[in-house]
Amino acid sequence: MIFFSRPCDHDRLNAAVYSVISMHFNGAVCILGSWDAYETLDYLERRMRNRLIGTLNEDGTLFRVRGKYVYFDSDCVIIATCKSYLLSD
Repeated sequence: MIFFSRPCDHDRLNAAVYSVISMHFNGAVCILGSWDAYETLDYLERRMRNRLIGTLNEDGTLFRVRGKYVYFDSDCVIIATCKSYLLSD
């Protein structure tokens, strides 16, 4: 897993998430910090001109974009190519 330090604000986080989901990789990327999933979803929908990105959790903390899973945990955002990276033992 690759770890990125906490971005300075939510706009930088949104840009980082967009950049990472656009990359070709296998594994997971972790971006530190506590963030609002809905603000990032809104940004991605506008940026990608996709009216609705469906969430996989009722609270909106997990969704799939461009074949990658994006999960908002309490202290980080994890972007993974496989859902099994997000499951904890």
